[in-house]
Amino acid sequence: MPYDSRTPKPIRRFLQVDGWQECPPGLCEHDRRVYSVHPDEDGEVTMAGIVAEPRNTDFPVRVQIHDGSDKAQVLRLLGKIARWLERDYDELMDPPDDPLPF
Repeated sequence: MPYDSRTPKPIRRFLQVDGWQECPPGLCEHDRRVYSVHPDEDGEVTMAGIVAEPRNTDFPVRVQIHDGSDKAQVLRLLGKIARWLERDYDELMDPPDDPLPF
């Protein structure tokens, strides 16, 4: 079936994980019931939360890397995210205070 951009996309539930070089002011004090924010000993931050987005695909993973990002930092953050998922996957995918109704 050909793709039609006018066809409404279903709303799907995702775990979104973000990584930064350092914690922006005020973010690390954010409501941890909604987001799990993890500054580490290097000053880098990973944050995860459940989001809902319209999407046709059911790919299990999508990685988006900001154009111009430092390759070494991206690889370091991806490694930290992979270890976090290995350790806490079930809790991250189904947080106790999930804000989404589905």
